[in-house]
Amino acid sequence: MRKIEESMIEAVQERQPWKQANTQVTVAHSLASKIVRVYLHRNLICDLTVYDGWFVVRFDHCGWLTNTTKSRLNALAHHLGFDPIRQIDGEWYWAGDKSRPFDHRKDWMRVTAKALPEEVAA
Repeated sequence: MRKIEESMIEAVQERQPWKQANTQVTVAHSLASKIVRVYLHRNLICDLTVYDGWFVVRFDHCGWLTNTTKSRLNALAHHLGFDPIRQIDGEWYWAGDKSRPFDHRKDWMRVTAKALPEEVAA
C-alpha cells in the first residue's frame, strides 16, 4: 500500500478530513450516521455511511479505469473487509472472479454488525 493510501485509510478510520495531492477525505455528521467520502481528482470514489453497528458503502471508478483509481479503491476495500478489484482483459472484477464484475453504477453494499471491521465500528 502506498504512503498516501495509508494516510487516506487513517483519515477514514479516524473520520477526520484530510487532503494530500490528488486524494481527499471529507467527513459529515448527521443525527444517525457519519458520512465519509473519498475523492480522487475531485471524483467521488468511495461513499461510506456508518450507522450504529452497520454501514453502507459505494465504490466508484467514475469512468477512470486507471491503476491509481484501482489502487485507492483496493486500499479502501481491504480496510472495509471486501475482496480486491482485479483487472482481466481490461475489465474490472471483484477478486478476479469473472462472475462478479465491478459495476460502479450498482456496487452499493450494506454490511451488518457481524461483518463490521473493528476500525469501522469505532
